[in-house]
Amino acid sequence: MSESRRVLVLANETVAGRAVLDEVRYRGGPDAEVCVVSPVLVPSKLGHLLGTAQDTALDQARIRLDESVDAMRAAGLRAEGHLSDADPQQALDDWIRVFRPDEIIVSTHPPARSTWLEKSIVQTARERYSLPVHHVVVDTVHEAETIHRDQDREGPRAPRPSLTLYRASEYEEALTVHDGGFANQNSAGRSGVAFTTAQPEVHDDAIFFMVDIPEDLAQPYEVPSGGTHRRFVIPADLVNRHIPRAVSGDFSE
Repeated sequence: MSESRRVLVLANETVAGRAVLDEVRYRGGPDAEVCVVSPVLVPSKLGHLLGTAQDTALDQARIRLDESVDAMRAAGLRAEGHLSDADPQQALDDWIRVFRPDEIIVSTHPPARSTWLEKSIVQTARERYSLPVHHVVVDTVHEAETIHRDQDREGPRAPRPSLTLYRASEYEEALTVHDGGFANQNSAGRSGVAFTTAQPEVHDDAIFFMVDIPEDLAQPYEVPSGGTHRRFVIPADLVNRHIPRAVSGDFSE
């Protein structure tokens, strides 16, 4: 690949499996930049004092994560590792926003032993994000890694067609968005956040935000525009999920 790709890996007990490294190298190429995230239940202060099993679980998670990152670095990849929120869906939301990956790899146990598959983490991620999401199964019990890869590695899944939408915000709203995301408002008789496909004419009185959203997700929220540009009133949680970003304006006041 001519450009370095950013690959986000979500894995816990399977994180150190050789299949994970193999998949990262295949998807990201030899120059990939990798962020490995391991959701784990962090012990409470009481747990630390009592020396509970949570401490051991956390230590083991750190060891597995370090082994995985060390193996990736030894293979020439630029890799970093983080323990994260115990909820894998929340971990994905958080680290997609921070790391901004090109692709996502989710590693799980085989179906009979995977609580993540029971919670439909892979399916939900594919519906939730406009990024290729790949699934690797690692059988740590029998050390039979690479049991299963989606689609027998037909190649990266093509991103869903997306729309680039814009919104002009006054300074106070822009600060709120910058700190915590958009909030629903009443617009065109609907509750949500108003966006348009019209590229902004930048001026000093507004801060413009841009967001890329899969067209099939945005379509139900389109409203009549009466002009050449399309208009949407999209629920705030859907907008925030796709990482809106400021493309003009000044937050320095």
